[in-house]
Amino acid sequence: FSLYRFAIPLQRHFPSAGHAKHGATVLLLYYGEGFTVREIAQAMELKEEAVKTRLRCARGSLKQAYEAE
Repeated sequence: FSLYRFAIPLQRHFPSAGHAKHGATVLLLYYGEGFTVREIAQAMELKEEAVKTRLRCARGSLKQAYEAE
């Protein structure tokens, strides 16, 4: 199972390319690479709450993309 195959469908469900890129990045770091929320926040220079929000939004978009297939 690879999250990379969901990168393109994920991008289609975000309102702008910037949001899709950040959502996909956070998902890949969290699930694909095993980073913690704190580590992602530090690496991306964000607050932990922002990372959590991006994860929640990206999960929702990924769910919609998966259910649509």
